[in-house]
Amino acid sequence: MKKRSFDNNLRIIVLGLLILTMALGLFACKDKPSPSPSQSSIPPESISPQPSDNGQTQEPEPLLEYREFNSIMLFQEGIQVFPLPKDAKNLSMMAEDGFTISFSYIENESSLIPIYDARSTTSLNKPFVPLPNLGDSTYLVWNQHKFYILDLKEKSFKLLLKDYDGTITFKQALEGNKANGLYWGTKPVISEDGKYLLYLTNRRNNGKTNDIRLYDFESKEDILLIEDFYYTHASFYKNTIFFSLEDRIMRIDLNNQVLSPLSYSTSVNGFFADNYYVYTSKYYQEFEILNLLTLESKSIKMGNENSAIKFSPNPYNKDITSIILLNGKKVTLNIYKISTQEILKTYVLGDSFTLLYSQWQEENVFSLSGYEEDINEKTFLLTY
Repeated sequence: MKKRSFDNNLRIIVLGLLILTMALGLFACKDKPSPSPSQSSIPPESISPQPSDNGQTQEPEPLLEYREFNSIMLFQEGIQVFPLPKDAKNLSMMAEDGFTISFSYIENESSLIPIYDARSTTSLNKPFVPLPNLGDSTYLVWNQHKFYILDLKEKSFKLLLKDYDGTITFKQALEGNKANGLYWGTKPVISEDGKYLLYLTNRRNNGKTNDIRLYDFESKEDILLIEDFYYTHASFYKNTIFFSLEDRIMRIDLNNQVLSPLSYSTSVNGFFADNYYVYTSKYYQEFEILNLLTLESKSIKMGNENSAIKFSPNPYNKDITSIILLNGKKVTLNIYKISTQEILKTYVLGDSFTLLYSQWQEENVFSLSGYEEDINEKTFLLTY
């Protein structure tokens, strides 16, 4: 009798637990919030998903912060797109002429990296330019008139160019050039081997003309390369320097310092990529690739007549550039190989994307930020 009573009680307990579990499940389903309109109406990404190792697809992860040395340097082009690292240190330094800079820097393995923020570092014309031949924590600093060398490890901040060039001092030139504006050194271009600094100056002839000079970091020579000349863009290629000036391309051989014209039919809206010059012509959807060694030119059409073209040359591989086609709010990205005129990959970001910022992060990683439907802020990492 006692066993039968025990069995009945056990059945009642089990049945009660089962009913309680079902009730809790129904209650949870009833109170679970339905997806919000923004969650339920978001369409799949228009960017091609990347396959993972297990064969499934995964969406690009949002860009938060990069601590790679070159990536941080690239982020310094006037827009601070990542939060300032918590371990950043602040530093103020003054050169011998009294010019003072204040900035933050971080430690990255064996190097110290200054962080340029155009919103606060208003006294500088350009971000800190790394000079690896002078040390892994040494940078070129450019203010409104002069160049300086910043060595973070040695905590030194010195003038690069002398205040006296043999004919005039900086102070005398500044007093005589108030109307024209004095550029003791401007538009710096560093050679790939880090040996030379190419720059413009108007310190001669009371600022009425521009000269191109070449500074040798090894010999400390400051050479007057070309008198009464100016460049829009310039690039080193082996022992040659190429210049763009209005609709002309010029070259100078460093061995004999002979200046010669190459072309008279280009555009200032372009860039150098090794032995090529890539530029847009009169049509939005058309651009030209000029081989600077053979002078052969090829016209490339991309997009339609309403597509504006935005280039972003790859600083890690000069043979690669991104080409963004903007047709209203329709944005298309092409990864392009210049030497073979080949599209390596294409991404379509949809018909309603407002582009804000784009930049190379690594040799095969391109980031692109903007607003989808003018509401959803998104940053994509795109690879090829």
